[in-house]
Amino acid sequence: MDPHHPMVQHIRHVIVLMFENRSFDNLLGWLYDGDANPDAVHNVPAPAPGEPRYDGLTPALCETYAQPVEQKGRIERFPIRRGAHGACPRWDPREGFDAVRRQLARDSTGKATMLGFLLDYWSSQKNKLWFDPTEIVHTFDPAEAPVINTLAAEFGVSDRWFASIPSQTSINRAFSICGNSIGYATSAAFEGRTNARQTTAMVDNHYYEHLLPFSLAPAVFSEPTIWNVLCEAGHDTAADWKIYHSNVWPPHVPGAGVTSYTWKMFGGLQSLVPSPTRDPRYVSIAQLAVDLRQGTLPRFAYLEPDYSLTVFEELGLHIGDDYHPPGHIDGGERLLARVFEALQASRYWEDTLLVVLFDEHGGTFDHVAPPGGLVCPSGGDTREKGFAFTDGGVRAPALFVSKWVRPRTVLRSPTRTPFEHTALPATLLDWWGLDRRALGERVMAAPSFADVVGGTPREPLAGDAWRFLARRSLARV
Repeated sequence: MDPHHPMVQHIRHVIVLMFENRSFDNLLGWLYDGDANPDAVHNVPAPAPGEPRYDGLTPALCETYAQPVEQKGRIERFPIRRGAHGACPRWDPREGFDAVRRQLARDSTGKATMLGFLLDYWSSQKNKLWFDPTEIVHTFDPAEAPVINTLAAEFGVSDRWFASIPSQTSINRAFSICGNSIGYATSAAFEGRTNARQTTAMVDNHYYEHLLPFSLAPAVFSEPTIWNVLCEAGHDTAADWKIYHSNVWPPHVPGAGVTSYTWKMFGGLQSLVPSPTRDPRYVSIAQLAVDLRQGTLPRFAYLEPDYSLTVFEELGLHIGDDYHPPGHIDGGERLLARVFEALQASRYWEDTLLVVLFDEHGGTFDHVAPPGGLVCPSGGDTREKGFAFTDGGVRAPALFVSKWVRPRTVLRSPTRTPFEHTALPATLLDWWGLDRRALGERVMAAPSFADVVGGTPREPLAGDAWRFLARRSLARV
């Protein structure tokens, strides 16, 4: 990265908060009140001719993408709706590769029509109690998700950030950390009990053990992580990076152990942190506030939320703060508010960029078709379900919060390759001055989001204004 670039000049710390399972339209579709070309938006870069300045929802799009379902021999269509309750949709939509394929509803030419969300939700959840199939087409008004909408408006948001592949949590988190989803899909391969320690480029989550409703041991991804790359370059201390985790995995289960989902997923991380309870680079998320106060924030901080325990939602027990449906979004709103307020009140507000991502859409509606033509990462002995690893997943929120981010910024890729999760390690490696090749071809080809950082500082978001704008969720903080 050019040493004169504002991100190099002004940013000394990056905090990444990776949430779960909400689409862009679901949380931020109405950010600019249904206006595709709001005057106040600052586009980076300038939009191409004919492109909207903000690609959210409008009343017309709600009708265009009305979801069809056949009932009693006739097709009924359900328009996208503005307004949702906090635990909407009430039952967890499907998020695996096959479900996403149904949701995209590709036509005879292979184009994703985005008309299969309701049909997939209806068919998979129709026998549940209190089931309302139309909840899958409900989207949050900004007043119903005020924290994330306020930060998106007051700082920067990308309306062209996609999941890395059209599938679920582990796979997309792996792309954001390793640049691929190559790993040991079976416990036999992981333990070396096969003829060869076979790795698989995975399109779906795999687990080695199950205790319903929990999946206990996530499949281990085998390739180097961004933390391995940093350590190999000599950036191996708690001043360089930390992982702040919210719980162990599986969540809220007595005796589950002492390690989080992130640690259990990545073999490269396990090699760096063999004793997570005693490593200063692997700490509770409560330590973040302490580090911000005491001046011990690392250069790269990765935040893992408290994963929702969705089986209790129907009982009104809203456990978790990751935004994962049907977990109540107020948990995620509260966590996001706490992180922002602690950062802005600290000395690190001068030189920190907070990046807020969602690993995938989790079955919730979005109207923008995923991109194709992405670079296929090499490696792995098989390709699951015939997937070529050149198609992206559904659009998800991406926010950029800093003293150096202009209000009402809408960020898009500066290249023909759209943003997806490998833009995270790509930009971080550029910022560190390290070679992207360490994480493979997809990372090498990814665009950088560095241009969201400008050269002119802005005033802090005043406490009174912030609390007024986000009062609904902050009242519970």
